[in-house]
Amino acid sequence: MARDIFGRDHRKKRDDEAEIRVTDRRRILLDDDENTDRDTEAESPSLKPSYVEELEARTKAAEQKTLEVQSRFEQLRKQLQSETDETRRRLNRAAD
Repeated sequence: MARDIFGRDHRKKRDDEAEIRVTDRRRILLDDDENTDRDTEAESPSLKPSYVEELEARTKAAEQKTLEVQSRFEQLRKQLQSETDETRRRLNRAAD
């Protein structure tokens, strides 16, 4: 029988258990300087289809325009309210 330096029998172990092989295919950079340069140069790839990105951009633009229109509406409403109040005061003074 084949024995190692510790006296264990390897032939018996190989017959009982299937040998597991692992191939590590991860990619790593050992130089940190190259890694930081690569991170700054390349953006992470988008996982969304271009059509979805286009729709998101259009949605964001529409929301921005809605906020601008709403702000303008509030401004005009306040202006109209102040003009109405001023006209009411003037008519009350004229009626007295």
